[in-house]
Amino acid sequence: MRTPEDLIQGYLGATGATAFAEGHVMTCGTVPAIGGIRPSQNFEMELHDPVLQRSLRHRYEVQVLPEVA
Repeated sequence: MRTPEDLIQGYLGATGATAFAEGHVMTCGTVPAIGGIRPSQNFEMELHDPVLQRSLRHRYEVQVLPEVA
């Protein structure tokens, strides 16, 4: 398993940056899901900060491709 420092250095090396910008966030691994992880044609998530009363939301849809091999 790679360390957080290794992942950060990999990101910085790939982008040519020397440090994260202020407010930059990196999440690594699987964020826990209520009810577990299961197949779906779309995904929606929200991370909520109860202290600052703000949320980060993300949604995407999946288009299943035919199996070719």
